[in-house]
Amino acid sequence: MTLNRGHNIGFTLIELMVVIVIFSLIAGIAVQRMASLDNRWLQGEAAALGLRLNHALDHALMSQEGIVWHHDGASNSYRFMVRAVGNEWRDSSTKGLGVHLLTRPVQFRLTGKNQLANDGIGTLAFYPGGEYTPFTLEMTAAGSPGYTLSGDGFNDIRLTVLTP
Repeated sequence: MTLNRGHNIGFTLIELMVVIVIFSLIAGIAVQRMASLDNRWLQGEAAALGLRLNHALDHALMSQEGIVWHHDGASNSYRFMVRAVGNEWRDSSTKGLGVHLLTRPVQFRLTGKNQLANDGIGTLAFYPGGEYTPFTLEMTAAGSPGYTLSGDGFNDIRLTVLTP
């Protein structure tokens, strides 16, 4: 700030430019941090889903009941379901295998053989014998690299970063 003997008090052009550059740097860092948080959120959701899918596999084997994983895009959630008496599907009451509501929009793309398509509910099936439907499940969200969960039908489900 310059002072010209009581006449004009103000900022020079250089001082204003320095302030603008500092604010621009701070804004750029904040935007990068926000994108990083979105990426970490999706990575955490993908890892949690991978753990839940492996838990469903173990639970199906131990309880000797079939379990399906089903994504509901309308409510932005997914759920694990078991076959109830009378062959109707109901939400699983097992801890960690109920309904999970996603706090941000996520797109799922499931590829693989769907063994329960005739039932109208099954998306990914876990069988009492310890095997499951081989699949690849891609999870993507705006501003984040996607993640892939995949399994061959017998081994643990794996999580990898989706490469473009």
